[in-house]
Formats: sequence, structure tokens, C-alpha cells
Amino acid sequence: MDTYEPADRLCSLREVLTILSVSRSKLYELLESPDFPRPVKIGRRTHFSEREVQAWIADRLARRGGRA
Repeated sequence: MDTYEPADRLCSLREVLTILSVSRSKLYELLESPDFPRPVKIGRRTHFSEREVQAWIADRLARRGGRA
């Protein structure tokens, strides 16, 4: 039996700023990192895969180890 995987959704740049609680300039700094999710341009707007952003956050939390 196949497992259900919810569809990914695209988040606006503003939503990603809220999810990460960072400024726009900090987000642009993160975009320079090769491991941060790449944006998707649709017209003039920039979007991000919600699944990729959440996976990036999970990876950062896993890498911090026992440090809080």
C-alpha cells in the first residue's frame, strides 16, 4: 500500500520571512548559501517550496546536536 504524502505548496517570500523570523536582508544572505532552498520565480514573484524550507529547518535543528 502506498503512503500518502501531502502535496508541496509554494510559499511567498513574505511567508518564508515569517517562518524563519528573519529580515529580508538576512534571507538574501541565506540565499547565497548552497544548502538553502532555491526560489521559484513565477512572473515577478518569488516563491519557495514549503517542504524544502521545512526540510532545511529540520536539517539545521538536527545539526545543532545537543546544544539548545
